[in-house]
Amino acid sequence: MKIIHALIACLLLTTSLAGCLGGDDPTTGCTDSDAVNYDSTADEGDDSCVMPASQSELESAAITQMLALDQSRANGESYGVETVVKTDVEIDGDSMVTEITTIEVFDAENDAMRYTYTYAMDGMQMAYYEVRQNGEIINVNSEDEWYNLNDELENVTELLDALILQGTGDDATMDPYFTCENGYEVPMEWVNDGMEHCEDGTDEGVSQEEIDELMATGRQSPLFFGEDIFAEYDWSMTVEKGYQTIFTTVDNETYYINFDGELKMVSLVVKSSTSADTFGVGFENVESKISIIDVDVKTISDTYPAAASPFLLERNYDAREYLWDCNWAADIPGDQMVTFDEINAIKEQVTEEEMPEWCNEYYNDNASIHTFADMTDIDYFWNAGFSTDKHKGGWDGWSEDYHTMRIEDGNLVTTSVDAAANIQLFYCEGGSVEISQINDGTVDCSDGADEGLQPDLENEIYLRCSGLGQFTHAVYVEATDSCETTTNLTFLEMDNEYLHFILDDYLEMWNYEDRYKGTEFWFKRSTASEIGENLSVVAELNYYSLGESNRDGLYGFGYLVEDEMKFQNSLAEFRLDLGYTEYNDDLEEDEFTLHVSFDLAQMESGQATDPSGNNWTFTYTDVNENNYLDDGDTIIIYTDAGERWDDPTVKLYHLWGDGYTDESPALLPGFTMLGTLCLLIVVALKRRPVEQ
Repeated sequence: MKIIHALIACLLLTTSLAGCLGGDDPTTGCTDSDAVNYDSTADEGDDSCVMPASQSELESAAITQMLALDQSRANGESYGVETVVKTDVEIDGDSMVTEITTIEVFDAENDAMRYTYTYAMDGMQMAYYEVRQNGEIINVNSEDEWYNLNDELENVTELLDALILQGTGDDATMDPYFTCENGYEVPMEWVNDGMEHCEDGTDEGVSQEEIDELMATGRQSPLFFGEDIFAEYDWSMTVEKGYQTIFTTVDNETYYINFDGELKMVSLVVKSSTSADTFGVGFENVESKISIIDVDVKTISDTYPAAASPFLLERNYDAREYLWDCNWAADIPGDQMVTFDEINAIKEQVTEEEMPEWCNEYYNDNASIHTFADMTDIDYFWNAGFSTDKHKGGWDGWSEDYHTMRIEDGNLVTTSVDAAANIQLFYCEGGSVEISQINDGTVDCSDGADEGLQPDLENEIYLRCSGLGQFTHAVYVEATDSCETTTNLTFLEMDNEYLHFILDDYLEMWNYEDRYKGTEFWFKRSTASEIGENLSVVAELNYYSLGESNRDGLYGFGYLVEDEMKFQNSLAEFRLDLGYTEYNDDLEEDEFTLHVSFDLAQMESGQATDPSGNNWTFTYTDVNENNYLDDGDTIIIYTDAGERWDDPTVKLYHLWGDGYTDESPALLPGFTMLGTLCLLIVVALKRRPVEQ
């Protein structure tokens, strides 16, 4: 019986055991232990063995394929990558394993993309978010549901770029950048700016052709090594687990580049043997793996329920209102030969301070955009020179010396009028001399600058005047008996009514306050003909904090439209709801009370009175003037409801998506502090090979 039992048992196991009652034929495979596809379970060898390439071939294949994928990713060509980062995390003695997975897929041929973000802790999924787009159809998987979103532009690459930026903590860049010879990256605006941001100085003296080429193509920060960095590392080779691999260890981090039998790069793995401690959170055994995957966007559907576009309205404390700050101005002759008494006599013609109506009106920023005539063909009021009470003062800021302004050769010239009467000295090598000693036939300066020399600023030859700033080079001009400074402008346009310019240099003593490069100025002129042709109203466009001003008793509050996914939707799809949010003790949650609603369809400002008699008004600014509601647009609310400093609640209701935009399930998941810190380690590992 024992023999029978043994035979039955053997028969039952013939599907998994070989050799019992004769068994199946021996298994075949690659039995060469040096082969990439070595099969340790094979009984007999066959002709399937794939022998590894040489190390030099692997190194060549690695740099070629890494550069090619980074270039495809930067140039908007098809690619697919998956990044998985595992980290041992310790917080207050408790340990856990976190894992972050991101997938980027772009299908250039079909204008489609897919982005996936997964966050797991100790094997438990904590967050999952996936976005797919094909043309105008956008699907989002969030909160375990699929939703359909609306974007009126087929900006597939822009949406993918926005998602990548969010997933990498904005560490990547989609803007053009310049790569130094040592591999370090700097923004393009730093190139040729007069300062060396690259250690090797290669960001200065870059040709315009190279700049144009870089600017023409937006680039993401690379995932892999640069060619120079790769060549610096000491690589070794191994064959195991079905891969042929080159590896190297640099600064306690080991890099593995794995290939299949056909020399196709499969993945880059980075393992760190060091630990890090950030804000009391410890990180150990960090492993980052970047795998090359097939371009597979998967199904895009338009049958999912609609969700509101994920726009947010954030309080904008930098919001400003613009006001024409008006002053009487005396028209100054072109030769600048005028005295203080003459200017004052002209101004005394004003019998009463009656300014134009627009002097006290508020303007938002886009209300001051104009098109101007060609300044090279027409001489304007601004070329002759003008002076206002506002722009006067010596270097100490309190002198009554008049300073006039004019536009000359595309620059701003500031002049101190009647220099002989008010500025007694000019400075030169060897000391200073009285202005009366200039060109008197006697050389008083060791450099001879006081006798007949024309100003030569580049060679430091000019008649130095005091009274126009402590650091500014003020040049004495004998023909007009004045001292002048010239400020370069990076932008200039004007007509007989408006003057608009942007400083390209530092400007001292502008209304008692220095102004810096990049400061923008608007001037507006209104001729007061009943007073005389020598007197005008000149206004400078100043901005004031909303908290410092009010409109007919209504206080302003600025809000900024934010959208991480860079959607663009027609304003006709949205309703603006205004009110206040207060905590409800009974519900134990915040509760929004609606006061008034506005239709945004016509992109117009509006005003209304709520049932309690409170007044509400708003202005909407399409900042980029593209006729879409999108990231960066601004809304300013004015109201006398609530206390002056109580911020109203401003909400956008998306009619197409049937919901408030700030409650949309399509909003990107908020990263926890742990996730954010872990992500920092991920980014550091991913970018370190590039930046070393």
